[in-house]
Amino acid sequence: MSTTSGNGGDPIRRCQARRKTGEPCRGPAVRGRNVCRMHGGSSLSGVASPAWRHGRYSRYLPGGLRRRYERAAADQELLALRDEIALVDARSQELLGRIAAAEGDAAEALWPSVWPLVDRRRQLAEAESRRQTQLQLVLTLEQARHLVLAITESVKRHVQDEGTLRRISADLARLAAPEAEH
Repeated sequence: MSTTSGNGGDPIRRCQARRKTGEPCRGPAVRGRNVCRMHGGSSLSGVASPAWRHGRYSRYLPGGLRRRYERAAADQELLALRDEIALVDARSQELLGRIAAAEGDAAEALWPSVWPLVDRRRQLAEAESRRQTQLQLVLTLEQARHLVLAITESVKRHVQDEGTLRRISADLARLAAPEAEH
């Protein structure tokens, strides 16, 4: 990176991009960037960019937001709906208590507030039930390894030919290996 002295004696950072001819640009780099305005130094980046979508994989995710994102991503119960169900239940119980304490028209006026909560609780309970069912259908890595080990032991007990046994064992070992090794 070449620099020359500016008006205040401060060095001027030069653009690190190359022109179409292949030679260095040598234009002044935009402050905080490595390229000049002609090579994208003035382009918006991160959250300011119109192309910004979610930032999930972005290096531009602000520090505080990045920490909260990483904490949420590590939360094993992130998709669990128990907290939302408990909140709806608490609100429903509060409304039912107010209905029990009210009399006549005042009690009747509160009932329309209960039905959306009942419906929302049903939706949340169904979604949580589906999630729990799906979790039970997932085979953990530990369970898969035990399964492959049990199959291997069964094959060793029942297959007498050494060549066949080696080929089956090699196939099972490939199945048990992580996908990156395939």
